[in-house]
Amino acid sequence: MKLQYTSTENEMQPRKKWTRDEVAKKVHQFKEDRGEVSQRQFAQQHNIARTTLQHWLSRQSRMSASPEAITFFESPAGVAFLHRLCVASHLMMTLVNPCGIEQVGTFLDLAGLGEFIATSYSAHYRYSKELLKALDTYDDEQRIELVKRLKDELKRQGNKAKPIILLEDETFHPEICLVAIEAASNFILVETYSERRDAESWNDAVELGLSGLPVEVVAVNADEGKGLKAHIEKGLGVTHLCELFHVQHEISKGTSATLGQRTRAASDSLKKCQEAEDKLKKKKKEAKSEQVTSKLELQLREAACNVKNKQAHLQEMSHQQEEMREAVRGLSNSYHPYDLENGVKRSALQVQKDLEACFDKAQRVADEAGLSQRSCKHIEKAKRLKEAMVATIAFFHTFVTNRTASLNLDTHISDCLNHILIPLNYLYACARKATTADRRNMIKKTIDELSERLAGVSAWQTLSESQRVNLEAFAQECATFFVRSDSQVEGRNGQLSLHHHGIHRLNSDKLRGLTIIHNHFLRRRHDNTTAAERFFGVPGEDLFEWLLYSMKLPPRPAQKRSRINSRKVL
Repeated sequence: MKLQYTSTENEMQPRKKWTRDEVAKKVHQFKEDRGEVSQRQFAQQHNIARTTLQHWLSRQSRMSASPEAITFFESPAGVAFLHRLCVASHLMMTLVNPCGIEQVGTFLDLAGLGEFIATSYSAHYRYSKELLKALDTYDDEQRIELVKRLKDELKRQGNKAKPIILLEDETFHPEICLVAIEAASNFILVETYSERRDAESWNDAVELGLSGLPVEVVAVNADEGKGLKAHIEKGLGVTHLCELFHVQHEISKGTSATLGQRTRAASDSLKKCQEAEDKLKKKKKEAKSEQVTSKLELQLREAACNVKNKQAHLQEMSHQQEEMREAVRGLSNSYHPYDLENGVKRSALQVQKDLEACFDKAQRVADEAGLSQRSCKHIEKAKRLKEAMVATIAFFHTFVTNRTASLNLDTHISDCLNHILIPLNYLYACARKATTADRRNMIKKTIDELSERLAGVSAWQTLSESQRVNLEAFAQECATFFVRSDSQVEGRNGQLSLHHHGIHRLNSDKLRGLTIIHNHFLRRRHDNTTAAERFFGVPGEDLFEWLLYSMKLPPRPAQKRSRINSRKVL
């Protein structure tokens, strides 16, 4: 017999999927109305199945947490707190810091929140994936808006593009990762995996990173890698700025280990001679015959002579080591476009003479110490970069002069800008980076002197407040174009290495998430701005608040399985 099925007009309506905050609001409202309406009446009024309402109420009775905790965390305010906590935990543990996803669940479990938030690895793995997708969406939205605002600002200023200097380097984990950062703002423009690190790969990566941005790369600071240099000089067609760290590191790599080992050996030898002398003094004090005493006195004179010779040898070794350190530090002190003691412009010729003196001193110390030919080759290799360092100074002065001339300012104002205001802003940056209090105080003294000179310039005082503000911003921007180190990109590589070490694998999605966090979330400078704010010149939407609005509420823990039905291990 063939059965026939007929469709009815009253088809089953699809069930509404209640979100967690909606459930918390309804349960809280029912508890407030308790005594006035029954479960059935409340369910009908709010279009909720009665069994669903009963399930919501009975779920709380099965929790083992304290009644006070249940009351709070099952309320709308409690759900909002759990949501904020979950987003913050993933953001700070897995993206800002190199913790694994499993640690987030462990943290929530130890905090006693396992009754209210799922703490399993699988739940937080899915949550982490959703977070990375949300970050990707945020970056795409913000980039469109910030680029539009940057273009409007450049148009207002009468400029077509913003001049920038890039810092470029490669890191490995173990895949090749190409990293390019804008020097002034520390904004990451390129952070991507690549099969190769040749010029063509770099050209493609930088072109993609700069696409749609109204910027013009005027120079790049990077090491002496062949692929990088070809990409900079031929691909981008801009100046390759000499990187100070690699010059200093080359000398230190060839000399510091040998000189340090000799100093330690001399110190150990002196210590042994002093111990031998102390033993002889003790024996002499305990000696009972004049014959033994006289014999010990001869030995003591010989031991004292040995100690004196060892002290002189140690002093010589320490002096050589310190002189080499001074030569290396001298490279850093000489590699400035302005004199830190008086703020006067230093020409390329002056810098060249100072650098030559430092390299000659390093070579002289190496010759006096009798270092190996291998050590001397390191010094010679570093010395070959002297011309590049001088060219970097010349590039900066030429670039600043051309930019200042483009403003068509009065001669007095132009001189004030070139000889006071730009050096003043450069010294401000140097003071913040000074490693010792004495050096910082010395630079601050120069800053005070330049500030007094600026206050005494009558042409400057006649300008309006808005004109002075614009020129100060221009001077601050010009000062950032002397980039002598790629320490920012080296530091970024170190951060990526920590993340790779923590989870053993950085896929492309995680790497992009880390880039977005660096650009739009971290505030590590004195002005409390993000890299994106400094690069685009305007603040974007707060990342954390955007995530709170966009991310789903944290999942509930799975219902505990009955022991009777659970799988047993035989």
